[in-house]
Amino acid sequence: EKSAQGYTTHIEGDELSRTQQASWENGIFVEDQEWQTLKQTATALLVENSERSMAGAGGVV
Repeated sequence: EKSAQGYTTHIEGDELSRTQQASWENGIFVEDQEWQTLKQTATALLVENSERSMAGAGGVV
């Protein structure tokens, strides 16, 4: 059965909090291929630090 948001799995808030805390304390495992994909995406999206980029960071929304 799917929830209203279309998800099939429900995680209780207390379980989610425990998992989050454990992740902060112990870290998380990321598959090598997923890590490579993340790094490639970050390289495409992030800009190198410079005075100009820092001046524009957090611009008006």
